[in-house]
Order: sequence, then structure tokens, then C-alpha cells
Amino acid sequence: MRSDAVITRRRVLGAALSEAGIATTLTDRAGAAGNRSLKKAAAQIGLRFGSESDVDFRAVTPAYGDIFIQHCDLFAPQTPWSQTARMQFAAEPQWQDANILFAREHRMPLTGGHLLWHNSTPLWFDQLPSQSAAENAVASHIAAMTKRYGSETYAWNVVNRTSGRPR
Repeated sequence: MRSDAVITRRRVLGAALSEAGIATTLTDRAGAAGNRSLKKAAAQIGLRFGSESDVDFRAVTPAYGDIFIQHCDLFAPQTPWSQTARMQFAAEPQWQDANILFAREHRMPLTGGHLLWHNSTPLWFDQLPSQSAAENAVASHIAAMTKRYGSETYAWNVVNRTSGRPR
């Protein structure tokens, strides 16, 4: 399959933003103001701009982090439940996106961390004996994550997608 034929959320979002004129507005404002910063252009129209990173900032050239800082004022960490709660009865989080340290160092609030997503439930979740046990696990996970990251989080994605499976 050609790489330009793959449909991704990023491409769909880009097309939607372009259709709505938002991407053009941001680009025009960045260029017109001469600031060449997406976060500054977004701020001019009352928005905040952020992103996640698929690579560890410590493992790449510092220029990558510099570009991220120039264009973003929010960091969207990867916080899959399957990683943060690998063992059912251990305290959460048991794992943390290494780039959260980068965000903290640069005083970037966190955003967009998915508390629940059907593709990232822990292996033990499907083995729970009842709906009540599943509901308690979900509530405990949300409480643990918001306690850990709440004071440094601008916004949460509480439920990205549900599984559609009845429990």
C-alpha cells in the first residue's frame, strides 16, 4: 500500500482543519507576524497548540526538542492504561512516558492523555469477574492518574473510544 494512501487520524484532522480554514489561519498568522511559531499563532486566535512525541527527547538531537518548544505550549503524553497498570493490584502509575520529564523541565502543561481507550486496557481487565469489578477498576485507574498528573494537566481525554463489547 502506498504511504500516501493510508488514512490516519492525523490526515483526517489535517483535512478537517484545512476545510474549516483553521490551518490556513494559523499559517497566515504565523507568517504575517513573522514569529514562525504555531503556539504563538494559535494564541493569537485564542487556542493552545501542543503535540505528543513518538520518540524520547533524550535519544535524539537537541534540535528536535528546541523545535518542539518553539511550536508547542502543551505536551500530550502517551499514557496507555495497559502500560500504567501492568499489574492489577499494584499502585498506579507503574510506567510513565519519559517525555513527561521534558514537559516538566520546560513548564509545559500536559494535555490529551487518554485515561480510557479500548486498545489499551490492561491484559488483566478482561479477566475481571463482573461489571462491578470492571467499573471499580476504571474508577480506580482514573483516580490514580488524576491524582498523579492532575495538577500539571491542562485537559484530559477521558474516553477516546469504547470497545463496544457489553460487559
